[in-house]
Amino acid sequence: MRKLKLKISFLLTLIGFNLSMDSFAQSKADTIIYKLDVGKSILNWRADNHRGTTKFKSGTLGFSEEEMVEASFAIEMDSIKNTDIDYDLMRAVLENTIKSRELLHAAKFPLSYFNLCCSEKIAQDSLLLRGDLTLRNIPACIQFQTFLRVDENMLEAKTDSITLDRTDWGIFAMSKNHSTGDQSYIVSDTIYIQINLIANQIDEKEERFD
Repeated sequence: MRKLKLKISFLLTLIGFNLSMDSFAQSKADTIIYKLDVGKSILNWRADNHRGTTKFKSGTLGFSEEEMVEASFAIEMDSIKNTDIDYDLMRAVLENTIKSRELLHAAKFPLSYFNLCCSEKIAQDSLLLRGDLTLRNIPACIQFQTFLRVDENMLEAKTDSITLDRTDWGIFAMSKNHSTGDQSYIVSDTIYIQINLIANQIDEKEERFD
């Protein structure tokens, strides 16, 4: 009798596991995946009186029942460009300072990442997103609103301005509030970014990342 009970218990556990796996597989199958068009997507930044752009290396977004259930992006830190300084030498000085080991250390950390944690629909074409932004291998949670437009197999997203405090990622060099040395070049702790994305729907067999 005891052996019979053990067999029945094992069978029920196995059935439950299979049902769970089937549900997970169905959920994945129902997710519509969009692959980032890195040539048409851009990250805009502003710090102090200067502004510029940064490119994406790759990215995907996933939707299930009109809800964003996944989003992952890789950002190319060496692609940081200034767009408001006309003088080549001064523009290069600013870009190299931002990429330097004291700040973003692009040589050691060539990629930064965003990974979605959760999303909330706040209007027909608007979402509130929360996720981890990883800079210099340090993750920190950020929150922002984004507007979405889906046209057949293409998705377009445009975020509000996102306020970042670089000290949240342990970047204290050249900070007015944290620098202890006599540094004449001071960089604001507050950085504003705004993101424009274009992504195209892919089929199940297509690779998500290059």
